[in-house]
Amino acid sequence: MRRGGCLDWTEILRRGGVPEPPGREEALQPVVRQWRARLRKRKGSQEIEEKIEARAYHVALAECRQRFKDYSIILLKEWTQS
Repeated sequence: MRRGGCLDWTEILRRGGVPEPPGREEALQPVVRQWRARLRKRKGSQEIEEKIEARAYHVALAECRQRFKDYSIILLKEWTQS
């Protein structure tokens, strides 16, 4: 009944016969958002634009730095359908 020193309320409610609320599983899933990254080649003037899927800004930034090592990040913002 204890998990990591804390009470496991999900287990307590399940044993008590309380049903899971509808939509709980979907609500627990991390929200993945789309980010627009505009990058410029470090040696040269070539610019590219990429769409990155990540749950938060810092995750998108880390992925940009990892995937595009030869590029400088010009812009990184949440993708909007406009």
